[in-house]
Amino acid sequence: MTNTISELVKVIRVVMDYEKPPQEIVNRVNNILDAVEGKQKKELVEFIKKNINGRRQKVAVLYATVDNGNVVRIGWSKTNTKLGDKFDKNLGLELAKERSRSNVNMIIPTSIGKKYRNFKSRCARYFKGAIVPLAPIKSPDLEKILERFGAEA
Repeated sequence: MTNTISELVKVIRVVMDYEKPPQEIVNRVNNILDAVEGKQKKELVEFIKKNINGRRQKVAVLYATVDNGNVVRIGWSKTNTKLGDKFDKNLGLELAKERSRSNVNMIIPTSIGKKYRNFKSRCARYFKGAIVPLAPIKSPDLEKILERFGAEA
């Protein structure tokens, strides 16, 4: 316990020296604070790979954690490979974490819909007793129908 506290003090001193600390330091401080308070946060991460130019490359990430109300919060991040974007593991994970914290009901892209459904069932097994919410999956057909009537999905 004293090693954890001394490590916390060292990290906090480094953070104080920065005006805007790097995200890895902020994450480390949060993890240490959770360890000191005795509440390790369970997280589940899955990277989705796809064949691009004959190589299996990461294109998306799914992230889940449990909030204080015992509800599973799921976030996602997907790169737009059609525009030539490359997947950044750290940025993708941060975006997925932000989406999991947000209270906005998000729509899951169709291209990762099947992986998302599998991930939800995996979350139900991993976070036993927690409530796994439903999230609508984006459907191109539904969007075309709604466009005709001037509505949004």
